[in-house]
Order: sequence, then C-alpha cells, then structure tokens
Amino acid sequence: VSFYVMKPEECEIYKEKENSYTVKTILPYDKKRRFELYEAVVEGECSYSSPPHGEANWEYITVKEGTLCVKTEEETFLIEEGNTARFLADCNHTYYNKEKAPVKYQIILSYEEDKK
Repeated sequence: VSFYVMKPEECEIYKEKENSYTVKTILPYDKKRRFELYEAVVEGECSYSSPPHGEANWEYITVKEGTLCVKTEEETFLIEEGNTARFLADCNHTYYNKEKAPVKYQIILSYEEDKK
C-alpha cells in the first residue's frame, strides 16, 4: 500500500503515567525507512524520562502546544510552540513541562542502522 491514513483510535499508547504523561505511537517502526513517529503530552509541572535510543540515532521534536524543556546529559534546551529541534538520542534525556497547561509535541526517532 502506497498510501495509508492512521486514525487516532488506531494509535496505541506506548507509555503512560496517569496525570503525568502519555506517549502514543502514530507510525510504528518501519524497517525499510528506519524511523518511528510518536505523539506525546506532558501534563503541567510534570516530566517524562527516556533511556538512550542507541548510537548515532537522532530524535526530532516538534512542539504543537506549549513550551517543552528537554534535558540531555550534556545540555538543557527549550522548544517553544511551533518550533522543531533535533538532538543525538544516544543518552538519557528528560522532557519537562514547567508550565501549568499540558505541552503537546511529536517525536520522530530516526535510526542510523536497522533497529534490532
């Protein structure tokens, strides 16, 4: 199939902590294209931590609503609504929402080599 529409009700919850965060899989890992797409919500004044995604793999984040703070082992940066950032995802990283309203964003994980 060369064209497919993923409906919200078809998206699986990847990770979730009640009243803190939800991460949904929008497009699961594709072996041929080596990427996956997620949609995440971090509730007000909450955080979500993620382990490394492997060597030489990139994470791209687009904030849809709010402002997201991302802290890696080396630096901390803010991504404001409408902006996109990327970083090497080969280290522990944490997503913080310092505001009272939820922050909504999308994550693309891009793999250098086939995900094992």
